[in-house]
Amino acid sequence: MKRRAKIALAILVAALALVALLTATRQSAPGSGVGVAFVGYTNDAGGSRFALFEITDRERVSINLVDAMVEVEGMSATSPVFILSQARLSPKPLKSWGAKTIAIRVPWVGARWRLWIQFQRRTIPEHLRDYWMRHGRSVPVMLGRVTILGPLRYDSTNSAWLPAITSTARTPTPAY
Repeated sequence: MKRRAKIALAILVAALALVALLTATRQSAPGSGVGVAFVGYTNDAGGSRFALFEITDRERVSINLVDAMVEVEGMSATSPVFILSQARLSPKPLKSWGAKTIAIRVPWVGARWRLWIQFQRRTIPEHLRDYWMRHGRSVPVMLGRVTILGPLRYDSTNSAWLPAITSTARTPTPAY
C-alpha cells in the first residue's frame, strides 16, 4: 500500500472512532444521577421563610444547572425567589460528585410543593458544541447522514413533595 493510502485509511478509521464515541456518549441512560434533596428551613433578614435544597451530581460528567422552578400542587410552576446572600444557580458547571446548596423562598399557598431543576450534562458533544458555537459555526453538525452534534439536550429532576406551611406567625413579604 502506498503511504498516502495508509494515511487516508488511518484518518478514516479515526473519524469513524470519533463518530462512534460521540454517539455512544450521547446515548446516556435516562435515569439520572442528579438529585435534589430538601435540607431544612431558614429565614432571611426580613423574616421570610426559605427552604434549603442540596443539588448533588453523582454522574461521571459535570452538569450545568439551567433552570429552577417551584411546582405547587394543582398550580402551574413558577420561577423561585433566591436568597441574595445564598448561592443560586450559576453558569459555572457543578463538578462530578459535587454538591451545591441553594435557598428558595417557600411559596405562600396552602398546598404541597417541590423544587424542579433542569440541567445539561457536560459530555464530550456538549463541550464540542460550545467550542463550535464560540467560533461562530452553526449547529447541528452533520457528517453525511450521521449527526455528530445535534440539538442541545436537557434533563430534569425534582425534590420530593414538601408539605404546605400552615404557620400563621409568618407574614408574606411583598414583591417589588
